[in-house]
Amino acid sequence: ETLSIIPFHGIQLTTCYHYLPFRLGNNRQFIPYSRIRDVVINETLSCWNVKFYLAIITSSHNHQPALHIAFPVGQYY
Repeated sequence: ETLSIIPFHGIQLTTCYHYLPFRLGNNRQFIPYSRIRDVVINETLSCWNVKFYLAIITSSHNHQPALHIAFPVGQYY
């Protein structure tokens, strides 16, 4: 997974899917700089697990906030 910061334009999130030795494809998402409100490292609890992930908080045209999960940062048991 890749997070590319393009100054003054935005952030591109790329996820590549592999099944060794084959590359199955990738998914790209571009978030314009004008929609980005904040970038945070967030945590979630699942049973006895604590999972951390990088998230981008954005706003849409009608000013509704949205959360884009870039990729998991780490997992602790």
